[in-house]
Amino acid sequence: MTLQKLAESSHANARDKGFYEQIDELMAHPDLTDNQKKFIHALWLGNRLMLIVSELAEALEAVRHHNWSAEPGSGGFAEEMADAAIRIGDMDKAETLRLEETISAKAEYNANRPHRHGGKVT
Repeated sequence: MTLQKLAESSHANARDKGFYEQIDELMAHPDLTDNQKKFIHALWLGNRLMLIVSELAEALEAVRHHNWSAEPGSGGFAEEMADAAIRIGDMDKAETLRLEETISAKAEYNANRPHRHGGKVT
């Protein structure tokens, strides 16, 4: 599956399961100013980002428990990493991030950086 297809299917599933109903309803309120909409959008994005972080934290817990499973419902490392990727895919489509292109460009950029990016990264 390409990143674009992941983004499309993740976003479609999130919408289908009702995860956008509240924000859509809120943003459609006729009395909101543009600044209020920007503020609400920023809060929404922060919430979505923290959901990605929580999936990564769950992946760390799986590592701590030596659970490498990819089985749905297992709470294994591979499953939690998949959950994070799905949430990132949803955000890619919702925010028109063009991650497939951006990741390719960033990978090319990183390939041309100095050893350890010129720092003392350990």
